[in-house]
Amino acid sequence: MAEKGLNGYSLSNISEKNYYYDRMMRYNNFFREKINHNGINTYTIKPYHILWPVPENAIASNSRGRINQNLGYPGADQNVPALEVEQ
Repeated sequence: MAEKGLNGYSLSNISEKNYYYDRMMRYNNFFREKINHNGINTYTIKPYHILWPVPENAIASNSRGRINQNLGYPGADQNVPALEVEQ
């Protein structure tokens, strides 16, 4: 849906609004009802969980360029815009 721009989803904001998150909130009571286990709410989900975090060692060991962290995870505030190359 994001690739086709359906129902308000888009690839440009997939970390903020996506079908995966909306479906999980609709059909999975662990997330929707905030089920507690031993007094701790261990079942949480956010829209950015559609993507995994980029491992810190992958970001740090890349000396020839810049790998950005996926939005929502620690380190994403240090992301830099992608280079634009004219062809």
